[in-house]
Amino acid sequence: MRALTALKFHELARLPPATEWFANIDNANTRRAYRNDLERRELAGSSIRRKLAALSSLFEYLSDANAVTHNPV
Repeated sequence: MRALTALKFHELARLPPATEWFANIDNANTRRAYRNDLERRELAGSSIRRKLAALSSLFEYLSDANAVTHNPV
């Protein structure tokens, strides 16, 4: 395992919390679905529910990281 240099640490610290949240989604299918939800404008009920689930998950992560004050979803 390589040590994390100060430069790399500062580069990682500048990552937006939303990017970190997305990178930590373990399930590849969920990541792909969430990525598609951000690009497509489908309005089927299942798409809307999935988009809300993605937003809720993001804001839960951001709340836990103290990046936002609450989860509006």
